[in-house]
Amino acid sequence: MEAVGFVGGAISVSAGVPQIIKCLKTKQTKDLSYVTNMVSYMGSSIGMYYGIAIGHKAILLCNIYSMIVNTTLLGTKLYFEVLCTGSYQKLD
Repeated sequence: MEAVGFVGGAISVSAGVPQIIKCLKTKQTKDLSYVTNMVSYMGSSIGMYYGIAIGHKAILLCNIYSMIVNTTLLGTKLYFEVLCTGSYQKLD
């Protein structure tokens, strides 16, 4: 049954991967929200803690994967909006 958890978690977290690919291709990240990214990151952090607390590998690994995806999205947003352009807009 744990395999079902791995597959389900991987599929749902992979929803962010096409966004990463689009950001890297277009070099546009203005439509990404810092707030949404940070809330998702916090949820993944709590889920990771929960996975550790109950000793469930699927929950733990899927939340680690989610944190990697969120960190990558945040990194691309910061890179293209702040480092490449030198401009910074208020958090949306």
